[in-house]
Amino acid sequence: MSFKRDIHHSFFSSLPGRFKYSVLAGYPNLLPDGVSVMTYQALSPRDKKFMNFLHEFLYRDEIDDLRIIGLVGSIGAGKTHLMCGAANLPRCYDYRTFVNWRNITPDLLRELNMSVSEYVHLLLEWGYLFIDDVKLENKLQSDVFATLITTLYNQDTHPGVIFTENWDPAQGDIKAVWNTLVPTYVYDRLVNMTVFMPITSGSRRGEQ
Repeated sequence: MSFKRDIHHSFFSSLPGRFKYSVLAGYPNLLPDGVSVMTYQALSPRDKKFMNFLHEFLYRDEIDDLRIIGLVGSIGAGKTHLMCGAANLPRCYDYRTFVNWRNITPDLLRELNMSVSEYVHLLLEWGYLFIDDVKLENKLQSDVFATLITTLYNQDTHPGVIFTENWDPAQGDIKAVWNTLVPTYVYDRLVNMTVFMPITSGSRRGEQ
């Protein structure tokens, strides 16, 4: 497994270009000198609360029932910026696994020559797992997500997962939305392990 990770290192460790050097305002980082840092600022007490919660989640000393944080909100609200800032915290920097969910395709699994179960174990064999833009648009994505949740639920050593998801409050409660997307056994495990953080403060697209 680790050999495959080494071969595809850029896929499993690199953050998206725009947010590669994101940091959380007021928190330390290990970014090299001279890079163009993109700082996630707390524009409201709610933003600060979310930043603190992410920091406490990633720096907790013992793994507990909380295993997943879902950053949910509208496009441009800053979900990926916030997540990548967390991924650049010192505790995560050398051990993070970043996956753009849109890249979960048959071509990728064929290139890795893995089953869905093997692929999920590869994702979970390292450190913190950061997943951007979760969408269940086809059977493969649904199978990968279901396997990820059930594997994590029965795995007591993985430190945790943070994912982003586009969600409009007009859709209703985010848990109710997920209840329509996945089988009951996946939903039960998901909500038992997850805190959903709704980011609804408007677009941050103009930030640099």
